[in-house]
Amino acid sequence: MKIKKIISRLLVESITKSQSLGHIPRLDSFDVIIDRPKISDHGDFSTNIPLVLSKACKMSPKKISEILIENINSNHSIHKIEFAHPGFINFFITKNYFYQELEKIQNDGLNYFRNNYGQKQKIQLEFVSVNPTGPLHVGHARGAVIGSSLYNILKLSNYNVEREYYINDAGNQMRLFNDSLIERARETLDENYQAKEISYAGEYVTELVKKIIIKYEINNKNIEKITSLALSTTISAIKDTLEKLNVKFDSWFNESTLLESDFFQKIVEKLTSEDLVYFQDGAKWFKGSNLGLDEDIVLIRSEDGGPTYFGTDLAYHYNKFLVRKFDKVINIWGADHHSHVARIYSILRAFKIDDNKLEVILNQIVNFKNDGDTLKFSKRNNVLVTIDELIEEVGVDACRFIFLSRSPDTQMDFDLKLAKVQSSENPVYYVQYAYARMCSIKKTAENKKIDFSNSDLSLLIHDDEINLIKKIVQLPEVILKCCQLRQTHHITNFSIEFAKLLQKFYESCRVISENEEDKDLTASRLRLVEISRYVLGYTLDIMGMSKPDKM
Repeated sequence: MKIKKIISRLLVESITKSQSLGHIPRLDSFDVIIDRPKISDHGDFSTNIPLVLSKACKMSPKKISEILIENINSNHSIHKIEFAHPGFINFFITKNYFYQELEKIQNDGLNYFRNNYGQKQKIQLEFVSVNPTGPLHVGHARGAVIGSSLYNILKLSNYNVEREYYINDAGNQMRLFNDSLIERARETLDENYQAKEISYAGEYVTELVKKIIIKYEINNKNIEKITSLALSTTISAIKDTLEKLNVKFDSWFNESTLLESDFFQKIVEKLTSEDLVYFQDGAKWFKGSNLGLDEDIVLIRSEDGGPTYFGTDLAYHYNKFLVRKFDKVINIWGADHHSHVARIYSILRAFKIDDNKLEVILNQIVNFKNDGDTLKFSKRNNVLVTIDELIEEVGVDACRFIFLSRSPDTQMDFDLKLAKVQSSENPVYYVQYAYARMCSIKKTAENKKIDFSNSDLSLLIHDDEINLIKKIVQLPEVILKCCQLRQTHHITNFSIEFAKLLQKFYESCRVISENEEDKDLTASRLRLVEISRYVLGYTLDIMGMSKPDKM
């Protein structure tokens, strides 16, 4: 049992015992919250339960603390318990507990970091899902990186996770894109052809058309083939880009499959029979106003009888919950989808699906800066910086770490210059350098043929050794927090704090000593370095970053 659970259990038992002895009044309910104090002098863990109970018990927090401390059962993992003003109980953990945890990490490996928060629920994680109208630009990178790392965290938390990319290959944007392709193709095949005004006028479309015409021998007779060829070519390029960014998917779901059969039509008929769809002004409308929205929404357009973006999303979420039967769905969208969130929840209510089964994470805007100037990107106006170009500029690891380092609900600045700096100013470099340094120490130990596999961890008593060990055993807690909050920046924060503690340890504790009398301590420190290397390496794995053995 992890120490926070032990402390929580001991406190609940103490409160129950104190009530039965009549030391404090009986209470209907109470929540025991265990936190880590920001100041080390306040112990390893702390609770404010005396403050919480004070009003209901009509007693001072100090008096409640004294009673609870007196009635807490002893535990071999707890060194001492103290009251702290104005109403906290602080717990100091024994060094032996932390030594035992290091042993568990070596024995249990990856299982040490797992938790059962997900309870094997079947969960779908949908992210990126960009219209296949060109290469992925930098605005899509944040959601891609967060989604891929969140997948790792959910897997560690015992969720049965499926990553899905929803290919928007049947909407209005694809129609505009296909029209642009045809116009560019006619213009390319006939120099006298006067192209109409097109929606996608960027250089990418022109180059794509030329490439397909040459490769597939497109002419005026088979010119319509260019749209399907462009789709497959673009999706292939998107997959290649995501692969470079260490982003993978288990499923690629085509929007068009919702329309090719009568699947979409049957759903519309079902909603019509339930008086949730009506016909007006040549269009079919969804009664969103009956389901918590301010207004009704067009489901099928009047102009061409095709479904709206909302219409296919309605069918898609029906498929997620009622056909493939996911227990939970997480959609990771851009900030521009903010107004669409309430509409999606109205879909769930229409199908009598619990709102709690859907979570929507909105990634706020990323401001890219270069030489003090904020860069702006537009796929339609021939101003485009792709993810491929960003990777080439700063590298995959910098991309991933920086995008993971802020909560998705906050805007962030991406400093291109800082991302390339090879110094402690750059957190990406700092964390990976810490890992590479431990690899170097391990190699030195191997060259000197030092056996540290069964060394005595209890020799590690220096403050910087203990602080490092305490940070190591926090990783499972950080993983659980990332899972519960659906946030990844806690793991990047952990890696930076870990790297700083490694630096302090390295500066104050000579790892490999030439003195024979330090032989045992050298072995113990080498074992700590090896455990640290494993833990930081696994942290890098969660973030989808490389583990350089030298820098």
